[in-house]
Amino acid sequence: MTDRFVPALAASRLADVVVSRGGQGTVQTALAAGAPLVGVGPQMEQQINLDHVMDAGAGIRIQRQRWRAPAIRHAVRTVLADPRYRRHAEALAGTIGTMDGAATAAERMWDFVRGMAQLGVALALRARGGAHRNWGLAVAVALSLALQLGALWLPPLRSLLGTEMLSPAQVAACAKAAAIPGLVTLATARVRRDTSQVR
Repeated sequence: MTDRFVPALAASRLADVVVSRGGQGTVQTALAAGAPLVGVGPQMEQQINLDHVMDAGAGIRIQRQRWRAPAIRHAVRTVLADPRYRRHAEALAGTIGTMDGAATAAERMWDFVRGMAQLGVALALRARGGAHRNWGLAVAVALSLALQLGALWLPPLRSLLGTEMLSPAQVAACAKAAAIPGLVTLATARVRRDTSQVR
């Protein structure tokens, strides 16, 4: 059957077994439909996809050198004859059904952007310390700190920023870790000053 557009999820739900090259889209769609797979992976990532399916008991991966009609037919018949492949695929479908992929992807991207921004600000402040401090960046750091502290009392802001409450021990550990660079800088500056006075 061919057409300009085939709804993959609906088609997979009609299949007793999906025969695939192990592409990410086909594998995820088949598992979301609760359909077991038989496949070969021409590329490394496709082999990994099918290996995960096989490890979960939801399909069989055939080695590339054995990708011939007799091996394919034997694998398909094996999957059809053993109901455990279907049960494992349906269990994965249940897990996939509870996931919000779009929300999870958005959260991960937001975490990445926020982390990179904070790292960039911290590195810029460290590189431009002393008399050449960039006060705009200092304000950005202060604003970031204010947002994080505000999130402790404002649930919507806490949800947006992903702020978590820390225990006193965690706060103490963070304070110690944050103080180390400053102490090292002060010690280095004092040594330099004492050295210059000796000269």
